[in-house]
Amino acid sequence: MLLLLALRVGAQESYITVRGRLIDEANKEPIPYASIQVLGGSTSTTSNDDGRFIFHVPTAFGDRKIRVSALGYDHYEATAASMTTGDLTISLKPGVTVLSEVTINAKKELTAKEIVKTAVSKIPSNYPMKPFVIEGFFRDMQKENDKPVELLEAALRFNYKDYNPGYEGVEILEVRRSINKRHPINGTYDRQNSIIDLMEDNYVKQRFGPIQMKGWKFNTDSVLTYNSRTVYKISGSKGESASTEMFIDSETFAILKLEFKNQMVDGQYYRRYLNLPDPYGLQETSFRMVFEFQQIDHLMYLKYQREEDTYNLFNKTTQEILLRQAFVKELFVNNVIVDPGSMITSKSMNFNKSVEGQAPPYNEEFWKYYNAPLETLKESKIIEELAGTSLLQK
Repeated sequence: MLLLLALRVGAQESYITVRGRLIDEANKEPIPYASIQVLGGSTSTTSNDDGRFIFHVPTAFGDRKIRVSALGYDHYEATAASMTTGDLTISLKPGVTVLSEVTINAKKELTAKEIVKTAVSKIPSNYPMKPFVIEGFFRDMQKENDKPVELLEAALRFNYKDYNPGYEGVEILEVRRSINKRHPINGTYDRQNSIIDLMEDNYVKQRFGPIQMKGWKFNTDSVLTYNSRTVYKISGSKGESASTEMFIDSETFAILKLEFKNQMVDGQYYRRYLNLPDPYGLQETSFRMVFEFQQIDHLMYLKYQREEDTYNLFNKTTQEILLRQAFVKELFVNNVIVDPGSMITSKSMNFNKSVEGQAPPYNEEFWKYYNAPLETLKESKIIEELAGTSLLQK
């Protein structure tokens, strides 16, 4: 167990800061995107790609337990105040996996398609159907020809009416970094505000992609454990290019995690011109979405979302590839407000304007104890390269 607990006193509130690294007990590999959450509350954070995390917890929650959990592992719990040993690592034990004869919570064996169909039918009962708010850290990172060209990091608040199809209102709380060195041609077609991409591609909320089921073939790969519950691991495919992986609770049939991929096959996927001026064309070569949810008060709320896209910008006359573009957008939810009352307002950002163009002035105090994910070494190098001088360039 690698945790360093230090008491800090901020300008308005004191915090306990917990640092750690999560590894697989069996193979010692890092465990990325695990949930670190205060039980009995909604404050949380997520481990980064290296399994590392930093978690700022109000000292008032010092006697509460912190739960560390990841799909496929037995969870770990300890009170925040008890985490006083430094320079240790949290090892999570892989959960039990059943590879055949899936009969859990059913009088007969359910087919994978039946499991998915039931999960889709139970979205209205497993996800909130009244107003709620989530807050989180958003990062948009872009590359051209493998060179970093853009970075946006912001703290956002999403005001949901419910979990039916439709878009939620978004408030910009703060922007930490905004650096843009993209090729000028990007300005002729790329959105100035990329947050809408995540909102419109939430397959569970918008009810499309593998959730629609039409044309999809599903298979039950295994049953594993998560927070002392059993979970179906379902894989699916549609045609040669599209695939999905879902983790579905075997009792409630809540969708805990969904991953969707679309890959170019034999050099062809599809071309989107997006009103590019001649002679330019745009070909998408890969697309990946990841959604992971957390349970609060018996309902499921978004915990983490990631979108990855790769494109080739090419000359339609010569077919020459001019730019290879790669985009990664992430949302790390660190607070859920299940009963927001009058907190939800009509105030919302303009999706036709850039995020940084609507943000308040940079506030260093805001970020001091904000639960943003730790940067990996790879991310830090990219940010340093983009910023040129300081990692805190804004």
